[in-house]
Amino acid sequence: MSRTGFDEMYDADGQVRPHYRAFARWLAETPDELLALIRSRNASICAVVEALRSSSRVGKRAWCRAA
Repeated sequence: MSRTGFDEMYDADGQVRPHYRAFARWLAETPDELLALIRSRNASICAVVEALRSSSRVGKRAWCRAA
């Protein structure tokens, strides 16, 4: 796999950086269904926060990106 730019999790050789090893292991071992549930809940939370922010004087900020 050809990578361009900087990747926080992987080094230039495609190896997981030491401080990301536990997270990479967790991602590899976590079922896709659970990851989808986590993404879905995160998207719901982000939608509520965005709605609250856009209705305030602070204005809308695109800090939350749901995939």
